[in-house]
Amino acid sequence: MNYLAHLFLSGKDNGLICGNFLADFIKNAEVAQLPEPVQLGVKLHRLIDTYTDSHPVMRESNKVLHPYFHKYAPVVSDMYCDYLLGKHWDTFSSEALTDFLQRIYGQLMIGIDTMPDRIQSRTKQMISHNWLQSYTTIQGLGYAFMRMTERVNFPMDFSKAPEILLENELVLENYFLEFFPNLLTEVQSFIEANLTTNQP
Repeated sequence: MNYLAHLFLSGKDNGLICGNFLADFIKNAEVAQLPEPVQLGVKLHRLIDTYTDSHPVMRESNKVLHPYFHKYAPVVSDMYCDYLLGKHWDTFSSEALTDFLQRIYGQLMIGIDTMPDRIQSRTKQMISHNWLQSYTTIQGLGYAFMRMTERVNFPMDFSKAPEILLENELVLENYFLEFFPNLLTEVQSFIEANLTTNQP
C-alpha cells in the first residue's frame, strides 16, 4: 500500500495518522522518541506492509507485474493500489474523497511538530502539491513513477508503467477488490485491540 491507502486505513486518530505516515521515513531508533500514539501508528503501518506482502492474492498480483518490473513489482503494485482505491473510493468509504484529503492534510499539520525536521518539509510539500489526490489519476501516477526512476538503486525505466498497468488493469483490479476487504478486517482487528475509540 502507498500513502493514500495507509492514511485511509489509519481511521481518524491523529496519532495513528502521523505514525502511519512517518513509518517509511524513520529509523527504528527514532521510533522510541515519538509519542506513544504515534508509535502505534508506526506499528500499524508495519502490520499493513507485512500483511500485504504475505497475502497470497497480492503475491499473485506481483507475479503479473514481475516480468516488467522485476524486484520493483511490489512497489509498483503498492502505488497502483492507491489508484484503485481512488477508483473504488465510494465502495470503501462513506466520506467523500475531497473531504478525506482535507481532513488528513489538516491532521498531518496538527501533528507536524512530532515529526523530524527533514520529514516536516516533505509533509508540507506533499500537502502543497496534493500528492494523495494525484495518486488517484493515471497522469499523477505517471509523474510519481518518473520521480521514482531517479531514486531507485538499480536501473529501471518506469516510464511505461502507467501503460502496462492499464493493459493489466482487469486482472489487477480483481486482485485488489478481493484483497482489500481482507486488509480492512485485519486493520479493524488491530485498531479494536489497541485503540477502541477509533475505527477506519
